[in-house]
Amino acid sequence: MKTDRTAQILEEIDQLIAELREIRLKEKKTGSKYPQFSHGDRVLILSRDLYHREAAIDRVKGEQMWHIVLDDGTKTTRKYSSLRKL
Repeated sequence: MKTDRTAQILEEIDQLIAELREIRLKEKKTGSKYPQFSHGDRVLILSRDLYHREAAIDRVKGEQMWHIVLDDGTKTTRKYSSLRKL
């Protein structure tokens, strides 16, 4: 026989599972059609002028270009081949 506390915990687990399903569905719907990187991914820049500086992906600019934000707040764009995931 379940105690009240056990029933409460099982109910919380069911709610969390439902919330997780909603989050996963939203992520699938908002996923990029250019899957090299996702918003917020940390990358290392390989191009000569910013060599080995770290940045975060902001958004896609096109099929091969990405808007990035460097750690100092500077915003720029780079081709996906000049970026590597950290």
